[in-house]
Amino acid sequence: MNAEKNVKLNREELDMVMNRNRRLFIIGVVLVTFNLVVFIVPFQRNAVFWTAYLFSNVTILAMIITDWVAFRNADSLKRVFMGMPIIKIAYSSLIAQLSVCVGFMVAASFIPVPVWRLAVSCILILAFGTISVFKADWGREVIEQIEEKHISNTAFMMGFRLDLESLVPRIANKELQVKVEGIAKTAKRSDPISSDGLTEIEAEMGRKFELLQYSVVHNVGDDANTLADEISHLLNERNLKCRLLKRQQ
Repeated sequence: MNAEKNVKLNREELDMVMNRNRRLFIIGVVLVTFNLVVFIVPFQRNAVFWTAYLFSNVTILAMIITDWVAFRNADSLKRVFMGMPIIKIAYSSLIAQLSVCVGFMVAASFIPVPVWRLAVSCILILAFGTISVFKADWGREVIEQIEEKHISNTAFMMGFRLDLESLVPRIANKELQVKVEGIAKTAKRSDPISSDGLTEIEAEMGRKFELLQYSVVHNVGDDANTLADEISHLLNERNLKCRLLKRQQ
């Protein structure tokens, strides 16, 4: 089983490396193609040409850094998807930069063009692209933090529900089984989000469940029924307190 899991992980890592290599290959093709085209076409090799050439290559090479920023933690399909807006912004900026640079190269081959106009345009595109990528990456981190907090806040109730459901088939006493099934249904309808104000009562619920589980396994009927009743009361108390805390927010 572990060997199969390791093979699966290795395949996923291999796919990630292959995808990264493909993305870098595309950037390499763009770099080589641009350099070949600008030196094959008989542009005037003046200050405007070399300025445009420099900014174009810098922007293309910056795609490597952007690719790393977009997919540095892409260990799942969801994270790959969340990195796509960053890549879209980067490629849009690249297209804009190359268009401006080639346009100035063409114009400078026929008419005098001040270098500063080209430099200002290229700097603005680079600045806009960098800021946009930074904001997109920042937004992604905020979303991931919110999701992690949500998972953390719902961890207790999700685990509590699963524990109750897994305990039901192990209960031999029909009356107790029906009682625990009722608690499990109530838990399913309960608000899963925890808060600081519910920590103490949830901890008590967890302790009572451990005792209930022990009683079921060791067939201590009276204790199990009493514990099930206590858990039911605690769950109802937790739900009432949860509603009260939400109203106070």
